Amino acid sequence: MPRGIRGRVFYGFSALLVMSAAITGTVMGVRLRQHLMADMLERHLAEASLIGRLVAGQLEAPGAMPPELQEVVRQQRGRVTILAPDGRVLFDSEQDPGTLVSQGDAPEVRQALMTGTGHDFRYDPVTRAQLLHVAVRVADPPTVWGVVRVAVPLSLWARVVHGLTLTIMTSLAVTVLAAAFVSYWITRDMARSLAEMTNTTREIASGQLGSRVRRETVSELVVLSSAINHMATALELYIHETTAGKRRLEAVLDAMVSGVLFMDASGRVVLANPAATRMLGLLTRVVTGRSHLEVIRDLEVITLVDQAMASGETVRRELRLPLPRPRHVDFTVIPLRGDPGAGYLVLMHDTTELRRLEQLRSEFVANISHELKTPVTSVQGFAETLLTVDVTAHEVREFAGIIHQEATRLARLIDGLLDLSRLDSGTWRPTLGLLDLAALGAQVCQRLAPQAAAAGVVLIPPGPDPVQVAADPQQMDQALGNLVDNAIKYTEAGGRVEVSAGTDQSYAWVEVADDGPGIPAADLPRIFERFYRVDRSRSPRRPGTGLGLAIVKHIVHAHDGRVTVESRPGHTVFRMHIPLRPPSPS
Repeated sequence: MPRGIRGRVFYGFSALLVMSAAITGTVMGVRLRQHLMADMLERHLAEASLIGRLVAGQLEAPGAMPPELQEVVRQQRGRVTILAPDGRVLFDSEQDPGTLVSQGDAPEVRQALMTGTGHDFRYDPVTRAQLLHVAVRVADPPTVWGVVRVAVPLSLWARVVHGLTLTIMTSLAVTVLAAAFVSYWITRDMARSLAEMTNTTREIASGQLGSRVRRETVSELVVLSSAINHMATALELYIHETTAGKRRLEAVLDAMVSGVLFMDASGRVVLANPAATRMLGLLTRVVTGRSHLEVIRDLEVITLVDQAMASGETVRRELRLPLPRPRHVDFTVIPLRGDPGAGYLVLMHDTTELRRLEQLRSEFVANISHELKTPVTSVQGFAETLLTVDVTAHEVREFAGIIHQEATRLARLIDGLLDLSRLDSGTWRPTLGLLDLAALGAQVCQRLAPQAAAAGVVLIPPGPDPVQVAADPQQMDQALGNLVDNAIKYTEAGGRVEVSAGTDQSYAWVEVADDGPGIPAADLPRIFERFYRVDRSRSPRRPGTGLGLAIVKHIVHAHDGRVTVESRPGHTVFRMHIPLRPPSPS
């Protein structure tokens, strides 16, 4: 028998024919049996129904049916039994009704009395044959006269089915053999040519670009063999050019200081140069072919890339990356528009040193000079007054008190700057311990009670129920103290400041609520910025440094938490959310 491609084609086609013939024969046989059985059942039900209409009203007792009608019934195909509603045999075409027991328990009889018709298949030990029993209820509503049952052997049906099935299978077998014979001759020469083409394409795929189809093939495959040879020549030239270009590109990318990351249209990484792997902390062995969601670890970078992919426009933003070490990187995500499915190019420039210098300048020149101006001016003005103007002893004490107040404010400002500097350094981490937020709130309220009393504000501590959380006690005391101090400043005399604590799903929280004038909606987005304060006229008492809420935000974020604010005229609530996690083993 033929081997190789020819054998596979021949055997495959033959197997397909055999399977098709087997499935077709099986389906046709099943459908034929079903159709013949349904036809047989329908015919005998119609026969029983006809007999029922003939004997209706003549079923009072055995032998009540006229002899001529009995003769007509006996001429019907199969055994006919007429039953009373209680199952007594009134007539039987093969036996004396008096010798037969009640048939009321027969399945087909019960079904006919209930639904009008019934049937059942069962073995008859007397005739040693499988019988089909059909039954029809004879009734003239509301009177039920009885049931007509017809029993016929299934042997005739089986003989018909067997004959038809044998004919079908014989026809299918002849068809399969003829088709297999034809396919054998058709595939012989074609298989030889295809085998040579297959071997040649395998050699080209394995890197033997000089391989060609040399054998003259059958006419139908001449065009294909020529196309394979032409493809091999073009592919050989293209691969040589592509390899040289790829090496040049890799050399340039490896030497670049800036990071380059290329993704396809679906967001899978195709290329990443060494600078990109260093900036993003990537693992070069697992980058290619993976989604940017798996490769990039920083959520802000992922959001930036997703934004460019969604808008189709170039997106540029500078981000601070915490890993592998804190650095500022200028990201530019460029959709490649030349091909709608080309992909996205991510360019990265390290601006860490530049931003560090700018931060030092901006924080010192802009913020510090602005915040120092007011207290320094006050101290200078009152000191000059004491030096140049004759003042009374009472005025000296008053001016000295003002100078002391402004000096204290300068000290608070310096302390706040030192705290922010420490929090911004990136090296500070909270020292976690088990902390009761409710007890902390009571402690802060007790410490600030004199300040609240002096301002005429009612300070309400949290309830006694403990709210345990893993947090840095000292830093949380400072954060909560800043919030309560801020609330007292912005609450008018007679107002209330209430501290409360509790838990919500996976977070514990402590909040400070006051009934002061509220925070304008325009100020809410910037309320946690350093040196940012709302309208000074809303706080007639001593002004703050503008650093308190910024310190609160940094402390809460260091605990992997969040701080929120809700405000409307007459009501403001600051809430700190801290994760419910166990203390660090350290």
